[in-house]
This record gives sequence, structure tokens and C-alpha cells, in this order.
Amino acid sequence: MSHGTTRAPGRPGARLATVLLAALAVMVLLTGCVTQQGGTTGKLGRAAAEVESSLTSAELGLDQERAGLTLPGAVDTLLENMLKDVNKAAAKMGKLSPKTTTERDQQRRALELAGEAEQALATARANLQLPGTAPGTSAASDIEQLAKLADTIGHATEGWSR
Repeated sequence: MSHGTTRAPGRPGARLATVLLAALAVMVLLTGCVTQQGGTTGKLGRAAAEVESSLTSAELGLDQERAGLTLPGAVDTLLENMLKDVNKAAAKMGKLSPKTTTERDQQRRALELAGEAEQALATARANLQLPGTAPGTSAASDIEQLAKLADTIGHATEGWSR
């Protein structure tokens, strides 16, 4: 006679995947909370931090899918949301009116990096959606590209009053 809890029928680890994706969403929200510094440089730094956070979340989601801990459909939704977040951050960057040469250079660099992030996320999402792609086969190169780009953004925008 069993006195333990019973698991609902279905894919093992599905609940874990849901919990992990929820944790990723919370992480995105929390890492988006940065100190409020004024001026163009501070606003660029905050928008760049949003891009960096989106890339990190996408990287973690793909890594979880590759490990078989979540379904490709859930990661596809995550990638779609992170792409939207990067688009919003890039729009914020583009609306700023830099007053100095340094601010213009920072804006140009931030927009360039946001564009690279949009491309990397779109590529990862397209690769995930390829016909015949088996669950758990997210491309290691996509994961590596997202991690590398997030790191590049972090270093490039260091000191931008984030």
C-alpha cells in the first residue's frame, strides 16, 4: 500500500519546466529594476540592461529545452517575448536625444548591440521551429551566441549609470 503522493499522468518534469520558466520571468522583471540615473547615458544603460536580461533569459530557456526540462513550445513563447522586450528597449534607445558626441556614440553602440540581440533571438527562434527538430535539440551555437552577446552588452555599457 502506497502512502505517498501520486503524480498526475503526463510528461515527467513538466511541472519543473513550468516552475523554471516562471523563475526566468521573475528574473527578467527583477534584473530590469536598476537604479534610476538621469540623462541619456543613464537611460541608455537601463535599456541596455533590459536587452542583456532578455538575452540571458532566452539563453537559460534554450538551455533548459536542450536538457529536456521544458518543451520547445514554451521556449518558443519565451523567445518571442524576449524579442518583443528587446524591440521595446531598442525603441526607447532610438527615442533619446543625445546632446554630446559621447552620448551619440553610446546611443549608436547601444542600438547596434540591440540590433544584434534582435537578430540572435530571431535566429534562435527560427532554429527551434525548424521542421523535424526534436525536443531537446536547441543549438548549442545559439545558446553560446546569446551568452556571448549578453556578456558583450554588459561590458560595453559598464559605467553607463545602470
